[in-house]
Amino acid sequence: MKKQINYIKNGVCAPIGFSSSGISAHIKKSLKPDLALIYSKVPAISAALYTKNKIKAAPLLLTKRNLRLSNNMAQAIIVNSGNANACTGNIGKLHATKTIQGLAKELNIAANLIAVTSTGVIGVPLPVEKIISHIPRLVHELDKTGNEKTAKAILTTDTFIKEIAVEVQLTKGKIKIGGIAKGSGMGGSSGCSAIRTP
Repeated sequence: MKKQINYIKNGVCAPIGFSSSGISAHIKKSLKPDLALIYSKVPAISAALYTKNKIKAAPLLLTKRNLRLSNNMAQAIIVNSGNANACTGNIGKLHATKTIQGLAKELNIAANLIAVTSTGVIGVPLPVEKIISHIPRLVHELDKTGNEKTAKAILTTDTFIKEIAVEVQLTKGKIKIGGIAKGSGMGGSSGCSAIRTP
């Protein structure tokens, strides 16, 4: 049977049970959106690809640890742009930990079900208090159609948002896959959600 692929709306929110949001936490001087959240109603099987660079930023190290502790399950991904929280030493790990803890409390989920990512300027301490103070709004604005706001909030030097969603007909039913990405120049990051539907 030939697989049928249909392009659908809502990007990373297309699969059942996923919602997202994107707001300005005033990390960027431009006040453009710079804080995003992707959330699944239930813990989801997760996978990640990591840089082979010997220098790894605090968010990457903590996300890798959390996926190991949760047996590759995740329920939320929080992303900030404008500051990479890279080459920031122990204070960087502390800031990433505070972000995870603040979101875990607001969502009422286990901290090890959260992936934390940052992109932007390197070597500058993360303004973590701005992130913590905006987490309640970030959670409150979670929406099934929040994908475009989320895509905008992860941009750095990108000139346009990058997202896609497809529905694939398989022999035993359909699956929906939603993707989001950012990147311009040296590197980038991406996220994806998927679920099988009856």
